[in-house]
Amino acid sequence: MDLYSEPIEVELPAGAVTPSPTAFTCRGERHAVVELLSAWQDAGFPSGARRRSWLERRHRNYFRVRTEDESVWEVYLERGSGRRKWYVSRRWNPGEEA
Repeated sequence: MDLYSEPIEVELPAGAVTPSPTAFTCRGERHAVVELLSAWQDAGFPSGARRRSWLERRHRNYFRVRTEDESVWEVYLERGSGRRKWYVSRRWNPGEEA
């Protein structure tokens, strides 16, 4: 498993109510999504948060997807504080347990 935690560019289906990526670009390489494996939300608090207010709470939508090369990726949409930015969290190579 490789850890990334870096911003990515994401392609979404037109008119989608709940955005699920159809492709994304990471480190200059485009990855087409062939299967959505799971999706979940994280509204927890970061570790080490000094106070537990809604301002400190995470607002993320996670997606675990399989790409054309059979890799499994975990990407998320950071939607807190009025910003919407996509990140890649981790990657499992083909054959690795996700």
